[in-house]
Amino acid sequence: TVEATPSLFLTQALFLQDDTVQQAFTRADGVENPRKRAAIAKNRTVLEHIVNVLMFLGRQGLPLRGHREMMTDNCMNTGNFVDALKLLSTYDPPLQEHLGKIIERQSSSAGSSGQKGRDSILTFMSYKSQNKLISIINEHITCTIVKAIQNCRTWSLMADTTPDI
Repeated sequence: TVEATPSLFLTQALFLQDDTVQQAFTRADGVENPRKRAAIAKNRTVLEHIVNVLMFLGRQGLPLRGHREMMTDNCMNTGNFVDALKLLSTYDPPLQEHLGKIIERQSSSAGSSGQKGRDSILTFMSYKSQNKLISIINEHITCTIVKAIQNCRTWSLMADTTPDI
């Protein structure tokens, strides 16, 4: 069976692959900056919640995206992913703060051209981030299944199909 929380593994796979990332959070004299360390811890917490929501929705076979995914929209259909994160944010202060920053940013740039690049914040909520996380979860599940099969002495595969009529 595949366990539900490889969140720390996924976080490391995404954002700590390279030593340069770790070095960016260290001062020139080699002393760690405590404020940046706290920001890393907060981002990990937010990312763990996002991964858990993705895994829950995937396990239940529910779609992620809605009609409009802007956090500031009062649209009824913002999607299961955004709505689940909004629900979790009522119980988790770091996630609530993260979503608050996103809402504030979207509200302030509603009239502008939607500035992207160096001035934008890392939200982990774009469709590209979702797809990247989903592919990492896929690789982890595949590796777990392959290891389980390799450790078995014998195994079989059964397939059942229904022809389209």
